[in-house]
Amino acid sequence: MVRERAGWRLPRLPELQRLAKHAALQGASGQLDLPAGWLWTATAHVDATPVNPYNYGNVQRGVTPDNGVQLKFLHGWALHWPDGRADGERLKREPLGVLLVRAEP
Repeated sequence: MVRERAGWRLPRLPELQRLAKHAALQGASGQLDLPAGWLWTATAHVDATPVNPYNYGNVQRGVTPDNGVQLKFLHGWALHWPDGRADGERLKREPLGVLLVRAEP
């Protein structure tokens, strides 16, 4: 009999941060024994704030008012396991790990 795999999903950033905090509190006896590294989250990074064309950081990255919103769709939120640091500037084409979650049956 094949087990049904429905219900598994990528967690949002706050959920993954709670899991990282819980795993840190559990210590070595925790159930989530993952190697350290960055994990993708389901949190989208869409920032529609106006782009300041005179900001040196924007100039250095090539962000203009015309392409600012378009470039944000190329980025996503990731979490560093196990310390829970978040980074919303990860390129979506970057190969990172995933941790799938599901509701308890």
